[in-house]
Amino acid sequence: MKSLNKIIFIIQLLIITSISACEKNDTPEYTLEIQASIGGVVEGQGKFKEGSSVTVTATANENFEFSSWREYYSGDIVSTEASYMFTITKDTYLIADFIDASEKIMLISESENIDMPIIPNYGNDVPEDKFQIMTRYIGDLFINDGISKEKSGVINQDGLTQMVINTHDLERRGIYKPITGGGPHIWMAKSFSNKLRFNPWAENEKLVLQMYAAVPFVELTDKDGNTANSGFTADEAPVTQLSFGFYLYDESSKKTFAYIIPVYESRGTYDESANNSDTFVSFVSSPLEDKSKYITKAPESEQLQSQPFSDKRFFKVSLTRENLLKGINDTNADMSTNLSNYQVTFIGVLFELPNHVKDGHNISMVEINDFSVYIQ
Repeated sequence: MKSLNKIIFIIQLLIITSISACEKNDTPEYTLEIQASIGGVVEGQGKFKEGSSVTVTATANENFEFSSWREYYSGDIVSTEASYMFTITKDTYLIADFIDASEKIMLISESENIDMPIIPNYGNDVPEDKFQIMTRYIGDLFINDGISKEKSGVINQDGLTQMVINTHDLERRGIYKPITGGGPHIWMAKSFSNKLRFNPWAENEKLVLQMYAAVPFVELTDKDGNTANSGFTADEAPVTQLSFGFYLYDESSKKTFAYIIPVYESRGTYDESANNSDTFVSFVSSPLEDKSKYITKAPESEQLQSQPFSDKRFFKVSLTRENLLKGINDTNADMSTNLSNYQVTFIGVLFELPNHVKDGHNISMVEINDFSVYIQ
């Protein structure tokens, strides 16, 4: 009898052990991935069993400070503590944001790059105080059909914005035609309401714009069929431009000016000369309300000509009072030199073909992520 009880006990023990092992093996395992914005490093990522307590840690570099942990996909802030402990219940993707220690005002944050609304063929009624994507002269087919080298448009997924302008595509769809004041373009931008307009230069501060960007594909063909690498001509030649840009409202003249700072430009390899209203610092246009003569060349524009690049590169522009005054003085647009007169009403990244080219064509692709703007 004792032997039988012993056998029953062993069987029961084996069953309990087997069940426990099954339960242990059936526990889901989740991935924790973490990234850092510019200005710091992070640690703590890995794979963890469901219900585990995990800790992620963010360490700021010199002259930076930790700001917050946020979810990558939603952009929601989950903690403002550099050491963040939580229970993992799903695959989790976090970003640690750092800011310059001397930063005063964040105007567009990296988290705003996620899930931006797309406004096709935008007009005058642009929602204010919201970072968004706006297209002009491209149509809205891309919203349902996506994009490729053959199809113009823009998509935003998980904070990565991909843009394509293909003039063959636009011509086939009957929307590539002479356009007053510029060609097909796409803005990633925020329009500010009256209460949120700002002027960093009135207090001798500077405006800082930064992003990661790639230009993986550009193909330019002039009206004679020459490419940018062979026999390209300056006459009715297509252009590709990727720029930081913003609008300045002059309270003294009641006019708005566009200030464009290119980070990539391709015009082919021909020689070109600048006119007397160009500027070393940037491109500046005449008032938007008047008949517009856009300034699209610069004395050192050859330095802007570049081969496409698929690797993401970091671009940062700091616009000081001195920079802005030089841009104003180099124009012939009768802009005020009293910097306290200006308000920034609109700011973002512009991808465009600045001109319409009869029988010439342009296929260009751009990728952007982590665009941000602040006053320092």
